[in-house]
Amino acid sequence: MTESIPEQLAATIWALWCAGETIEQLPETLRPQTEADGQAAQDFISKVAADSIRGWKIAATSAGGQNAINVSSPLEGPYLASRTHSSGVTISMAGNHMAVAEAEFAFEFATSLPPRSSAYSRDEIVNAVGTLRPSLELPDSRIGSFRQAGEASLLADCAAARDCVLGTPTEIDWRAMDLAECATQLIINGEVASEATGADALGHHDRCLRLAATHKSRGYC
Repeated sequence: MTESIPEQLAATIWALWCAGETIEQLPETLRPQTEADGQAAQDFISKVAADSIRGWKIAATSAGGQNAINVSSPLEGPYLASRTHSSGVTISMAGNHMAVAEAEFAFEFATSLPPRSSAYSRDEIVNAVGTLRPSLELPDSRIGSFRQAGEASLLADCAAARDCVLGTPTEIDWRAMDLAECATQLIINGEVASEATGADALGHHDRCLRLAATHKSRGYC
């Protein structure tokens, strides 16, 4: 049986991922033309990788991030189970061409949010979260000219997902905090490499949670 174009594209991206290689632009015969095309290819990554999806990332959540890759809105992408790690792990950066690290908040859902016709409320989404973890993302794109690739191709490329490191679940009452005001630091070898606040992600974590929980009626994160 002939594979569909989205599945062929997913297989191409996964082969590049495994080889630690990039391609300047996705092959013209497979290149997605719309966001729906890109998402369709993304939906096959679990199959071609023979791996389950552990969670979802929301990329380009700030104006600066969107300008850096020339997109007009946030992009979602899957974290594969085999590329989601526990704190303390050593990860090789061989084949990672972006070579960056990003400090994140990771929300782990305790309750499923199945697809339904009406939108979930803010309280329903927040109450479905079980834990908040500090996390570290080590993204990478399989597209060499990812800044010029466009939203459709970046979605097919899983929004540059590669490795995610999940920290220990926090013991503080994060629901009682305004995470938009929560400061974060990325420290490398004892030196502060970057600083930000929760507001840098779409202004407030509620917006990220709503986007993750409702996009395409996936109904889960």
